[in-house]
Amino acid sequence: MPTTENAPKCFAEIRGKRILDWTVDALTAGGVTEICFIGGYRIEAVEREYPHFTFCHNREWEDNNILVSLMCAEDLMDQPFVTTYADILYTGDLVSKLVASPADIALGIDTDWRTHYQPRTQHPPHDAEKTVTLNGRVERVHRSIPYEEATGEFMGVAKFSVRGGELLREHYHRRRREHWDRPYREAQQFQKRISSICSRT
Repeated sequence: MPTTENAPKCFAEIRGKRILDWTVDALTAGGVTEICFIGGYRIEAVEREYPHFTFCHNREWEDNNILVSLMCAEDLMDQPFVTTYADILYTGDLVSKLVASPADIALGIDTDWRTHYQPRTQHPPHDAEKTVTLNGRVERVHRSIPYEEATGEFMGVAKFSVRGGELLREHYHRRRREHWDRPYREAQQFQKRISSICSRT
């Protein structure tokens, strides 16, 4: 606020250009040819300004989370795809590397994340989506990873092959059945387990 009072967060400007436009440029430079925007808050503004996107609505965005939002596009996951948060900055080079990865699931990881957090005053490091990696393999992704044990931060950009998409959907629905109606603390295990899928593929 007040940037997001009347517009989605991805409309905030960095150097005179919307974050969403930086995102589209990076995706395009990395080889992505079609864009599906999943949204809830102020999605009508994105629909108006970017009519060439495909849109999926998360109509219950106030009561769920980013993973549930991603699954609103589940019917489009039968082909390789790249997912990204809509409020971050990265380059086309990152997208190219993810797309070229032979892994079924590949995550963009910032290994210099501690340096990048130094000037940030409103988003403390303990709230980062920290990662633990070993020999180039993601072992864990979660905010609860102790600061000193983290080897990087998940940047919010990931690539899924056809098989990777299948694994994501299978894991998501299995954990949803097990945890969706549980009390909050038990439901948190759903998030922890779904976030660790990459270490088991």
